[in-house]
Amino acid sequence: MIDKNNSFSSSNDISFVLQQMFPTAAVAKKFTCGETESMYLAMHGIAPYCSSLLHKRTLQEPYVSLSDENLNKHMQTKQMDLWLRIWNVDTVESRNFESSFLGHACASDLLICFEEKVAGKLGLAHMAQLSMDGPYVNWATFENFRQRLKRKHQGN
Repeated sequence: MIDKNNSFSSSNDISFVLQQMFPTAAVAKKFTCGETESMYLAMHGIAPYCSSLLHKRTLQEPYVSLSDENLNKHMQTKQMDLWLRIWNVDTVESRNFESSFLGHACASDLLICFEEKVAGKLGLAHMAQLSMDGPYVNWATFENFRQRLKRKHQGN
């Protein structure tokens, strides 16, 4: 369901499908997994596991951090999606790392979110690049981040 980007509600009739596929299996007769259960498994089972795997990789390999700010039309608030790009043998993989709802956000808000989510959880030791999607607020965020790093590492 997640791999194919299907909705959580698409799992509502899965127990019927499994019972038809495996009519003699006791497990199929007792199996239930609807929209709520699927959402719970994805959010509290699969997602934390995938995040931990991604976190382990960033401790060992260089990564690029990307941010993308958009208006979430449903919630009518600014959403910042954080992505990571990591080299994998002969390809570059892009992985969604986390999303934050910021409301009305300026450059200092984006920097605080970045420092909390990326620098705070992954550390900066293996970050090779900080990329952003737009030229205005992002340049201010980048410059603020550069100045903080400069102050932090002055004399080192």
